This record gives sequence, structure tokens and C-alpha cells, in this order.
Amino acid sequence: MGWLDRLRGKKARINVLVKSKLFNTFDLTEDKIDIGRTTDDIKELTIKIPGKILVVTQVNTKAVSRNHATLEWDAQIRKYRLKDHSSFGTALNSKSLHNNNIGEIVENGDNIFITPFTFQLFY
Repeated sequence: MGWLDRLRGKKARINVLVKSKLFNTFDLTEDKIDIGRTTDDIKELTIKIPGKILVVTQVNTKAVSRNHATLEWDAQIRKYRLKDHSSFGTALNSKSLHNNNIGEIVENGDNIFITPFTFQLFY
């Protein structure tokens, strides 16, 4: 879904699950979303700011990098791509994407695993 689809009222949505329980849902209005961690003192477990989804962790963690992955809309194929930039790895439907900078295609309903979080993408 690109900017024209969003003008027509269509939105992509990402669900954030922790231990298989729905924790938060965000509408994606940007063509590129960075996923990473913050250790800022925020009461929510996940927050969305323009162009970013941040997961709040206790101090430094070995599971989520500050700039862990990027979810980017590919207008040519009209699908999202997931790129992993982490030291720890990301999985797309059980397939490891460790240091994959080309990007794997993310289909509607796919699961992105960044331990202990699961991100479900719907578009």
C-alpha cells in the first residue's frame, strides 16, 4: 500500500504480540518503518512515532537492537519488504533473515519474530 492507497482510505496495520497475546496495534501510514528498541523510561511496552516502532526494554538487551529491522513498502511489487540490520537476528514465519539487507517479501498476515515480540502485518 503506497501513498495513493492511503489517500483512498486503505491502511496497513501491524499487531504487536508478546507471548502470543495481543499487546498493541498500529496503523502504518509511512512507506518505511524502522523497528528497534529504546531504554527510555516510557510506561508503554511499544510505541509508534512517525517512521518508527520502538519496543521498550529494561536496560540493554541481547534480543532487540536499537536499529533492528526495517519494514519498507515496495511500490513496484505492491508488497512490504523486511530488512534485518540486527546483531541478533529476525525471523519471518520461522525463516531467519539475519543481516539480510536485500529484504524478504512480507505477505499479508505474515509474522515477524524479534524475540520476545511477534509483529503481524496486515495490508
